[in-house]
This record gives sequence, C-alpha cells and structure tokens, in this order.
Amino acid sequence: MDDVGWDEILQRARRYDATAEPGRWPPPICVALVSAAFGSALRRFLPIWSMSAIWFHDGTGPGDPRKPAAIGIAGTGQDGEYVVWWDEPGRGPVVQLLTTDPEEAVALAVLLNQ
Repeated sequence: MDDVGWDEILQRARRYDATAEPGRWPPPICVALVSAAFGSALRRFLPIWSMSAIWFHDGTGPGDPRKPAAIGIAGTGQDGEYVVWWDEPGRGPVVQLLTTDPEEAVALAVLLNQ
C-alpha cells in the first residue's frame, strides 16, 4: 500500500491510462475514477492506491482508520468496469456494485463511507 495524496494518485492514473493496451491490464479508465472521486465528498479522505483500487482513510496516514468502502478497476480493454466493495473486518470484501460509470461508483462509495 502506498501512502500518497490525490495529486500522486492522479499522476499514476494518467500513467496507467497512457500505457494501456487493448485487452491488457489495466484498462484506460483510471483517470476517470480518480477525477470523479476527487470531485466528490471522498476528497476529504486520504486516498491510498492499492491493488488497482482507491481506499480511503480518515486522517493523515494509512495507519488511521480505513473507511469500509473502496473503489477499484475490474476487467480489461475499453470494457473495464469500476467495482465498489465493502470490506468488513473478519469477513472480507463484498462486491456492492459493478458499473462502467465512475460517477455511479463514487456516489455509492460516498454513501457507504459516511
């Protein structure tokens, strides 16, 4: 897990999208996800990029409490999707939504992370 802020995550997303190849991982949909999350109420959290997903922390470091919902990237090529999951301690992550719409994924993560 990397302790980085929104600017660094956006730069990584741009690199992923710029090097995306048809049918290969990751699909070129990372910038849309990071931009949608940054433009939402999720902006108040510290974002952590891990395993092609954004996790959200309450404070200033990854040791601070992690919010239960995360948003990640699923699939390959132009048909990639965003996955929102709920990660309850001791139970593991449960997929809540698969969508091609980053705004829809972010809206659900905002609700789940209140």
